[in-house]
Amino acid sequence: MSGRKRPSGVGSNSRRFAEVTTPEGETLKVPVAKDAGTFLFLATESGGWPRQPITTLLSDASWIGEGTTLHLEEMRPGHGMGDTLTVQVIEVRVIVSVHDGKFGQIKRMVLVDEVEPNEAIDQRIRGR
Repeated sequence: MSGRKRPSGVGSNSRRFAEVTTPEGETLKVPVAKDAGTFLFLATESGGWPRQPITTLLSDASWIGEGTTLHLEEMRPGHGMGDTLTVQVIEVRVIVSVHDGKFGQIKRMVLVDEVEPNEAIDQRIRGR
């Protein structure tokens, strides 16, 4: 066998959704937990939505609302690791994807824009 992954799909032992049987015997497909997500987008120069998020959180961060200030910390080695970017939420869109049965997915789309950090808060974050 070559070590390459087989494509998933019908007939494979890889399943995208778990299955639950109801008391009536009906089978329902349940989306995996990571299908609840929060997607952060850094606004374009014109203030619009870019094509791709800058990061994805694998949960529904429902506490993030318009006006919330966030400090994004760079964690990729070689990309200014440890640097922070202060942003403020300018728009939140919530999308609920509906599937067969009673289970669905939630996607929280969050548009942020860079703001000048508050010096006192910035110093606490950096531990100074």
